[in-house]
Amino acid sequence: MRRLGRWLLNGFTFLLLVLCIATTALWILSFRMSNAFTRAESPTMVESLGASRGDAAVVWIGLGTPTMPSEVHWTYRSGPPQDIGTGLTGKPTTDLRFAGAAYLVGEEHFFGATFSYHFLIVPLWQLVLLFTILPAVRFFNWRRRRLLAHRLRAGLCPNCGYDMRATPDQCPECGRSVPTALIRNSSA
Repeated sequence: MRRLGRWLLNGFTFLLLVLCIATTALWILSFRMSNAFTRAESPTMVESLGASRGDAAVVWIGLGTPTMPSEVHWTYRSGPPQDIGTGLTGKPTTDLRFAGAAYLVGEEHFFGATFSYHFLIVPLWQLVLLFTILPAVRFFNWRRRRLLAHRLRAGLCPNCGYDMRATPDQCPECGRSVPTALIRNSSA
């Protein structure tokens, strides 16, 4: 069971590392061009995922009354970078903002039709930071364990790295005592 947990944690860490790299590339690219993937499930419901000028946005737009879903249409569009949500003319009814992220809800009137929208806008640097946390912690823990194992195999103090071959029970430099079981296990 413990081995399965380790495999799952390693897989999740690898997935977050891939997401971190992909989000970093998208972040850099978003300053050169805007990109959007759009899914139109019916004539009255559109969902979009896009990035522009360092921000990622998830957009849900509903037009009038919902109809039964017909075909799902996927489209990709790119163009020059622009601020997300600049085409909106009305003031949103809900405008929640925190640390650069925003959630906007409102209605727009366009050519006699009324549509509702929901915007979730997150700076890409925040996503990069979020995806980096677990891989960075795992890397530094792995590095610390390797350094400790190397020091014990070489007969060095696990705390300060001082040579302990003459006094294997206690470090003469920092005074830390090292259990002999720890030293024996590292040499095996």
